[in-house]
Amino acid sequence: MKVVAAGALALLALVFVWRGSAAASSDATCAPTSGFVVQFCVNVPSGQAVRRDTTVPLYAVATTRTDLRVEAGIPASEIVRVASALDLAAARVEGVFGRPFSERPRVLLFATPASFARGAEEIFDYPKQTAVLAANSYGGIVDQATLTIAVDWHAVGGDLSGLLAHELVHVMIRDITGRDARLPAWFEEGFATVIQREDALAADTDALVARSLRANGVVTLEQLATLPDWHRTFARVGRPQYALAALAVRAMEARVGQGGLVNALVAVGGGASFEDAYAALGTGRLEAFVTGFDAVTEDGAGIAVTETTNASGDRAWTLYAFPPNSVVRVRISGASNGYDLAFTVTADDRGMFRGSFGSTAAAGAYTIAATSGALQASAEIANQR
Repeated sequence: MKVVAAGALALLALVFVWRGSAAASSDATCAPTSGFVVQFCVNVPSGQAVRRDTTVPLYAVATTRTDLRVEAGIPASEIVRVASALDLAAARVEGVFGRPFSERPRVLLFATPASFARGAEEIFDYPKQTAVLAANSYGGIVDQATLTIAVDWHAVGGDLSGLLAHELVHVMIRDITGRDARLPAWFEEGFATVIQREDALAADTDALVARSLRANGVVTLEQLATLPDWHRTFARVGRPQYALAALAVRAMEARVGQGGLVNALVAVGGGASFEDAYAALGTGRLEAFVTGFDAVTEDGAGIAVTETTNASGDRAWTLYAFPPNSVVRVRISGASNGYDLAFTVTADDRGMFRGSFGSTAAAGAYTIAATSGALQASAEIANQR
């Protein structure tokens, strides 16, 4: 089957094709302790890669930059969407790193959680219980040793290009550094999240929660050093952990640039440790960066206001990085019309509170201010009715 620019989809030849390499691993670190998270498990097995097949019938779909295999039962329109997203994602990743993949990444698209679990068990040599747990917890698995991404189509949707770019970054990093390179888990996940998020982490929920986590010391980079650390902490923190890691990588990029980080990865591929490769960039040692990032809280408390109103005419506002479970005094005032409203709220266990304003107030400019002890934050709201 061939995907052309116009989006036409030719008929699939009913030929079973998957004969890819997979790495043996019985490590259960890819399975969190609880909850369903539409994210990817990164599989970095030890030992020699082993070629395995799966009894799940997968069929080849031609894309420009990847080797896509899909299971029967997925709608043709969705296959076109995934193929297009893959090419966009691969082009984005190759552009960032300034090089093509040494081998076309393999992407396996399974139609159901059950077939995804069976594929994980057979291709990645997971014990059955681990495969089922991973299928119920993740939208996919990235096997860095064999440039393979396995995706549960049933679990993932929306903007696939960004999600797949995240996973392809993992593949590219190992393509450059080698499968056994020791890299901080927070760095790999943070770099992948930065590339995924072209908006440079807008003030969405995950990013605001990440600021609160950092300000309150809920999670540190030292706690995210290895993949087992990452998965263990993820069970407690959830998706904002990715945004926290991205904040750290953005801080590194502010020092050495994105190109500098790519150069460090190339140096690792040449035999250097990541610590020495980062130090060679000239802005200090990695250990000092981690300690400094974990200690810094000057971002402080803040208030984020949405740019648009909801159907009720309200603008949403969010307090973040206040002390967990603290009492916060909020005041909303309008200088031109004498509006003045003061009340108290209690931050949640991550130091956040969400509210809304605007539908019952006259048009005009307003200031929302929040105070808790010595912490103060304010933001402007332009209410247009």
